[in-house]
Amino acid sequence: MTEFVIELDHRPGTLARLAEILAEAGINVEGLAAWGADGRGIVRLVVDDHAGARRVLRLHGLRIAENPVLRTTVSHRPGALAELTRALADADVNVEALYVLHTSDVGVDLAIVVDDPDAVRPLLAVRG
Repeated sequence: MTEFVIELDHRPGTLARLAEILAEAGINVEGLAAWGADGRGIVRLVVDDHAGARRVLRLHGLRIAENPVLRTTVSHRPGALAELTRALADADVNVEALYVLHTSDVGVDLAIVVDDPDAVRPLLAVRG
């Protein structure tokens, strides 16, 4: 998976236009966080077709950065997120972004962007 970080003007309609661009290309958004600060809008998103998203975003002249995304599932219970984030902190890994992709009675499916993906892969493999 890939996360896209997109910088937009912070004004009405820019997020709508981004969503329309992706929709017109048949790209589904799986995770998203968006906020405005200092006149700029920042959108972090995970989609089902990262190659298609990269192409269409560049085609529309949007400024993008890409980050690898790791995926894991934690138990759907109090403390599960605390255990995961403590394990990451103890491994001296910084979380850049974390998305809830899906929840069910069985678990919470997460997408995580970190500063050292190789260090995290073994930690995530034992989660469930």
